[in-house]
Amino acid sequence: MKLNPLLVLVLITFLSCNERSVQLPETTNQTILEISDVSPVYFFYNEESGEMKFNRNNLIGTTNWLVNIDKRLTLEQILPDLNDLQKKRRKDGMHKNESARNYFTCSNPDIQNLAFIDFTNITYRTESITDYLITNPFNDNTKVQVFINFKKDGAIDIGKKLMVKSSDMTNFESDLLQLSRSEALTDYLYLNFNEDLSFQDYISFKSILLEIKGTELEVSQEEFIYK
Repeated sequence: MKLNPLLVLVLITFLSCNERSVQLPETTNQTILEISDVSPVYFFYNEESGEMKFNRNNLIGTTNWLVNIDKRLTLEQILPDLNDLQKKRRKDGMHKNESARNYFTCSNPDIQNLAFIDFTNITYRTESITDYLITNPFNDNTKVQVFINFKKDGAIDIGKKLMVKSSDMTNFESDLLQLSRSEALTDYLYLNFNEDLSFQDYISFKSILLEIKGTELEVSQEEFIYK
């Protein structure tokens, strides 16, 4: 069936009862606005305790999964169940649908409707980027490694070769593009997120990267969540 975004929003509101709710993160991205053949997953936020409640009772393996995560939850809170979802999607089975995808459900205030961010191919890692690169060395001479660290205080460090540039949400895009224009090779971005960041912070950073167009940038599918 075809997804009606407004209906999904109503359903999320309906399921937000008493102390348990889902406040969707906001995004400015409009790349994906409609999805067909879906089933929902919910990461609820407990209004009283701040704890998370995970519900995937309506999950159907052969459909696209709409992952509805409360924007107030931290990456630390959602990471174990999010990793389980990714592993479940990739697991072989009799009824596997190779074209089915995983999407974060977001609210887009500019269009007053829902928007979706595909994260099917993302692998979330808890080891350090240094340990990862020891076992997975980078051997592509056509690209330059760039390491981006999103800190819990909103600060951002962008490291390229021997240079580290300090940035923030407001200046992140312009600072990244300035570094990218310094040479002709493609920049290969490794993203590192502090586990104390809210899911809204995570979506905000991802939205900026999704909207940077016409540049020699490639983002790694391996994302690192650190303490």
